[in-house]
Amino acid sequence: MKNKILHDPILNQTLQETGFVVVDFFDPTQLSAVFEKVSTQINTEKFAANNHLDIDVSFHCTYLDPDKAYKLLIWKELNELIAPFLTAYFQDYKTIQANLFNKAPGTGFIAPHQNLTTVDEDTYTSVSIWIPLQDTTEHNGTLHFMPRSHGKFERFRNSNIHWAPMDAAADINAYHMVPVSLKVGQALIFDDSIVHASPDNLS
Repeated sequence: MKNKILHDPILNQTLQETGFVVVDFFDPTQLSAVFEKVSTQINTEKFAANNHLDIDVSFHCTYLDPDKAYKLLIWKELNELIAPFLTAYFQDYKTIQANLFNKAPGTGFIAPHQNLTTVDEDTYTSVSIWIPLQDTTEHNGTLHFMPRSHGKFERFRNSNIHWAPMDAAADINAYHMVPVSLKVGQALIFDDSIVHASPDNLS
């Protein structure tokens, strides 16, 4: 429901007010083990070169990959990883998709946007959970947010709907965004309607 997303009242209030919150939960060793397990199924050349056939992006994302076996593997492994986290932090939530992201050096810019609409946002709130596999900073392309922009702008968001705010600027700096740097083991929870972006990986 809209007003009860997280069990912890302080974290829930922070998420409701700012649109995102960071928590400590995961064991870095566990994260490494999961990635090692799935990496045997990753086309490493494609993963490094961001080769997505006809899809014009400069980063790798499971969601955009046409390989169904790879998608199924990531779904299975990340669902198992995330299940205890959902139980510990969330009020009656379930996973609807799971992705690996990778930005090769010098690539990965993601313009300011809101995530796709997946629920009736008059009643429910969908969120994304980002769990980094390495420490993230502005230098290597961490996520940037426009605080308190969730619930504004576009109500219905899909790949075939033009995002009107982009008429103003595709520049991250034009939206008064703040970077959120993370350590391995932390998780970033954010409202899917918040405006966010990510610069290139310059590391």
